[in-house]
Amino acid sequence: MADIQNEIKKHRSLRGPIRWLFVIFSAVGIGSAIFYNFYCSIFGWTFSYTGYKFFLLAIFIPLVFIAFPEKRESSRDNIPWYDFVLAAISFISAIFLFIHSIDIQVMGWEYRAPLLARILALFLLVLILESARRTGGLIFCLVCIFFACYPLFASYMPAFLNGKGLSFWRMVNYHGMGPESIIGIPLTVVGTLLIGFMIFAVALQHTGAGTFFIDLSQSLLGTTRGGAAKVSIFSSGLFGMISGSVISNVLTTGSFTIPAMKKSGYPPHFAGAVEACASTGGGTDATCNGSYGICHG
Repeated sequence: MADIQNEIKKHRSLRGPIRWLFVIFSAVGIGSAIFYNFYCSIFGWTFSYTGYKFFLLAIFIPLVFIAFPEKRESSRDNIPWYDFVLAAISFISAIFLFIHSIDIQVMGWEYRAPLLARILALFLLVLILESARRTGGLIFCLVCIFFACYPLFASYMPAFLNGKGLSFWRMVNYHGMGPESIIGIPLTVVGTLLIGFMIFAVALQHTGAGTFFIDLSQSLLGTTRGGAAKVSIFSSGLFGMISGSVISNVLTTGSFTIPAMKKSGYPPHFAGAVEACASTGGGTDATCNGSYGICHG
């Protein structure tokens, strides 16, 4: 019960126009993912590779400041004025970089950018780190800050830790507008794979496919020793063949199997670990086999 209460404190209770704003932004983000990944265009215009990822940041980063309070003990009903300001600054900064995404690629703003672009990139970086603190915790945020700032002191590090140092603004340009930092592989995976798989997982769950896999696994393994854990593994493998996504696998099958394992007497941390491993195996295996033809995991 205490864990549930702590989880609830992480999120605000959104009501009225703010709730609808959250829904609209989320819908726009999902729509942009569909628009980009299905290669759609409007009068010949479509997202650029870089612009699409900046647009996702502009849509989803402001929502963090609306949904997650600065501290867990903060009121979940009232949103302070500074959270609206932070949400607006993150939106404006990301939209500016989205509008100039072609200039970032063609003019090499990663190396030499105008002053306004550097300042807004710095704002965006700081706000992304703050959103990481609110969602992932202080330790996660400090780890991100350490590695993000590593170029500033890399030249002073000993032995194999030594590297080429960068100036402050060069580092800001790289992280804010370079292809391998905030708009690198993690955001690419979210924008091109994860959003689609999560939509697909929700559709399967609401159409009854997730329940079918659970029922089938339960009928085959539910009466055996350690049956609840075996059901988790078997159902994750079945669902992974369709979804191909680790996270959607956890969201769909885990919502059934984790409570079942806890009810059978497994400790909560053990139940979560079994589902995480089963979903990782099922989702990763299916993705590798379906996309690349082979998986050596």
